[in-house]
Amino acid sequence: MHKRHLAGAAIMLATIVAAVAWAGPRNRGEEPPCFDGKTLVVFCIGQPNVPNCILVRARLTSIGGRVFLTGVGADTMRPGDFRQNAEINVAWDAVTNYYVLAYEQYVDYLATAKPR
Repeated sequence: MHKRHLAGAAIMLATIVAAVAWAGPRNRGEEPPCFDGKTLVVFCIGQPNVPNCILVRARLTSIGGRVFLTGVGADTMRPGDFRQNAEINVAWDAVTNYYVLAYEQYVDYLATAKPR
């Protein structure tokens, strides 16, 4: 792995650690989280070490009586990534944790980690 890739990974890790938000049961009457202008890196049951999706314009919605984290697939700068700009719905009860990043931080990471 190149030094710049390691540096990019270190920056991303530091950003994620600083901005971590754990998913969990919400108290009744508590306002749902606001993700306006943020990028969410979402991890789900069954794959705790691999982000299942990266969302922008995310919000909590109710579909068929279940709560979902709904958003648009972020630009991963990977050609052919079918999730890019697609609407993605993740069952809230399947989310083990998620990270909230400013979109600019996410873009900076992609630029740093992108092979040249």
